[in-house]
Amino acid sequence: MKNNRLDSERIVRYLKSGELKPVRVPSEPYRELRHLISMRQNYVRQGAVSKQRIKALLLFEHIIDDDIDEARQCWSNAHIERIKHMSCSEAIRYKLDLLLADLSYARTQLLKVLKEMKVFCNKHPDIDRHRYYLESIPGIGFVTALSILARIGDPAQLTNVREIAAFIGVVPREKSTGDSVQRGSITHLGNTALRALLIEASWTAIRRDTELAQFYHRIKNRHHPRIAAKKAIVAVARKLTQRIYKVLKEQRTYEIR
Repeated sequence: MKNNRLDSERIVRYLKSGELKPVRVPSEPYRELRHLISMRQNYVRQGAVSKQRIKALLLFEHIIDDDIDEARQCWSNAHIERIKHMSCSEAIRYKLDLLLADLSYARTQLLKVLKEMKVFCNKHPDIDRHRYYLESIPGIGFVTALSILARIGDPAQLTNVREIAAFIGVVPREKSTGDSVQRGSITHLGNTALRALLIEASWTAIRRDTELAQFYHRIKNRHHPRIAAKKAIVAVARKLTQRIYKVLKEQRTYEIR
């Protein structure tokens, strides 16, 4: 049975016992930073979609060139220029030009957002200082650092070293009862883009940090080769959240051991 009266009585009991926990609302600068990060993600997605559509059109029309095929992964200016001057029918050329215009627009807007993010950091010394501490961690760059700050808010409000990992969703699901402990895949809670950035940062971190590299290989050797790399890199991402917590709470740079 569920109705408003019972719900109200239950809320009152929780309030009287002090079991209700307040929701942490980010302060205004961090909310503004979140808007910038969201805009950046939008233009990154738009650029990726434009690239996919261009590649799909070239494949569908069997327009294959050795130089195009080799360079299409990097999408350099030279690669785009080659696409602009490819020989094809009038209708296909018209469609290609529109798709290239979409890609150019997304790239231009993305550059503007990145410049605005730098200006924003200069206007907010506290956020810029936190960004500096985060960038000292191997694998974490300018965009990843600001994405982390935009999502977790003021680091002073963090209360537990496990909080960031749970918020991003890199902790395992648990379905335990009694003495039986059952853990599954990660929860996938929180922002998907931030979790992807953290995983990407982890791949870079294991190449620069010996301790993290040893941890990665130790976890990898415990699992089946088919899933070992994925399991290990998620474990590295979770360990990376502990380093993020430490540098933000202790207000210091990270030192590679």
